[in-house]
Amino acid sequence: IGVVYYILGELRKALEYFEEALKINEKIDNHEGQASQLGNIGIIHYSLGKLRKALEYYEKSLRVAEQIDNFQIQAQILGNIGVIYATLDEPQKALGYQQKALGLAEKIGNFEIQAKALGNMGIVYQSLGESDKGLECLEKALELDKKTGNLAGQAEELANIGAAYGNMGNPQKALGYYQRAREIFVKIGAK
Repeated sequence: IGVVYYILGELRKALEYFEEALKINEKIDNHEGQASQLGNIGIIHYSLGKLRKALEYYEKSLRVAEQIDNFQIQAQILGNIGVIYATLDEPQKALGYQQKALGLAEKIGNFEIQAKALGNMGIVYQSLGESDKGLECLEKALELDKKTGNLAGQAEELANIGAAYGNMGNPQKALGYYQRAREIFVKIGAK
């Protein structure tokens, strides 16, 4: 139910349901459920702009996921922590967490998380002025999104590649990527 409220943008209501689900998972000693709900609570706090609070919940989620050797949750949470550090303008920490997320995602063969981590790394490298490294990561992410059929991911990567080419002083190439991204966003009904 929390996910539905999150999708509807009713974050406070989503938070209530995620907190209730966390209590239930703690009561029945379901560690995977606990890690998942802690991560969900972190996402809500991130969405509310409470970055430090989100970080606190992500770290709790990560600890639980590590205890039960759940590499998928670990990779997702490491990526989320990396996004927070990028938002806090701590690019080196952001890259470190994204690289850890990428490593775990490669270990378990999760292409979706790999693409997310590479896309996030590409954006961070761009912010550091390392355009070539950023572009390389974004192009790898795009290939993985194509491999998995993730149209939203493809559109995001295309838009980010367009931004990279714009930053590199190539507006024509940037425009081409933006147009391709727009076509996909329209196709999937993104707002």
